[in-house]
Amino acid sequence: MICQSIMASVGNCIVTESRDKNYTNMRSFDFIYMTVAGWATAFLICLYQSFISFWRGYGMKLGPNVVLGFCLYFYILKVGNIRWVFHEGVGIIKMIINHEVMNFGTNSFD
Repeated sequence: MICQSIMASVGNCIVTESRDKNYTNMRSFDFIYMTVAGWATAFLICLYQSFISFWRGYGMKLGPNVVLGFCLYFYILKVGNIRWVFHEGVGIIKMIINHEVMNFGTNSFD
């Protein structure tokens, strides 16, 4: 939700600001976002077992490797979000997809 809400601002910033300013903004946003994601991951590590024992009972706790796997999966999903926002703001993703579709379409008739 955070990434979707800042996408319009990022697109406007890309058009109006310099390349260095945009890179600095991306690094700053990424640092703040990953700091919050790191704290959220730490909270998940601490709270998974308590929640499972409250919800399902003490005997149904997950193993420590499973909890760490869930938390690592959550963190890995968050790593590229800000970069994706900046790529979407520029339109790179759509440009790459359109280029690949056009290449496939024109090369398939050779």
